Amino acid sequence: MAFRINTGPLALRALGNTFTVSNSLGTSMQRLGSGLKVSNAADDPAAFVGVSRMRDSAQSLDTSIRITQENTNYMKTAEGALDE
Repeated sequence: MAFRINTGPLALRALGNTFTVSNSLGTSMQRLGSGLKVSNAADDPAAFVGVSRMRDSAQSLDTSIRITQENTNYMKTAEGALDE
């Protein structure tokens, strides 16, 4: 049995389309896996900047909350020591 490999223009176009679909599938799987609409700057540069700023703000707020809770605990400890 002989195999024949097609290298005509239609076969090359089909191969190119296969690579394009494969890349699109990879991008979609990355987005689904991360749960984010914008996972890197190539998706939407303007939105990525906004997302980065919001992520940084959220981290800053989390840090502020943690520090405030630690200070509250220190104050409670000091108050308990003064009561004794």
